[in-house]
Amino acid sequence: NTAGILSLHGVGTCTITATTSGGCVAICHIIVLRPVVKPGANGIVYVDSSGALTGDGSSWAKAVDSLHVALNAADTSTKTKQIWVAKGTYQPEANQSFAMIKNVKIYGGFAGTETSLSQRNLAAGHTSILKGNGSTVIYNNNNGLTSADTLDGFTITGGSGIGGDGGGMYNTSVSPTIANCIFSGN
Repeated sequence: NTAGILSLHGVGTCTITATTSGGCVAICHIIVLRPVVKPGANGIVYVDSSGALTGDGSSWAKAVDSLHVALNAADTSTKTKQIWVAKGTYQPEANQSFAMIKNVKIYGGFAGTETSLSQRNLAAGHTSILKGNGSTVIYNNNNGLTSADTLDGFTITGGSGIGGDGGGMYNTSVSPTIANCIFSGN
């Protein structure tokens, strides 16, 4: 008969098995889910690599910790107009890539306190790094992107490409705007 507190710091599942002195076994499965990502009233989803797993992306204080999570949410909600990404390193899952989303502007290089895009200071060293994880870093294949769809303020590195092409970014039949980005080490 031991009582305790279990503290979960993550998203996923946890199984707890307890055996009493009489030999009875109790098994409990716990599923921990992220909250639904929602843009703030301004249509912005905020991302910070040091953000909490409980963040919903509606402000810097409630930033999601994963660009992948923010992109997936933007892909399913027309309410997301922009994604603001604070300094830090962001990677897709192994052998996966990030994909830009039609009608969404993605901005990096934030300290994580700005309230307007004009407050972002790219020269201040708040580097937002998109790093490959066994594939192309950003893969846009016929996903409808036009010059209105923007990637701005990132360092893209560590991409391995497809057949030797497009390690940092691979675009097929799309024409997004790329600004203030550094492609290095792909």
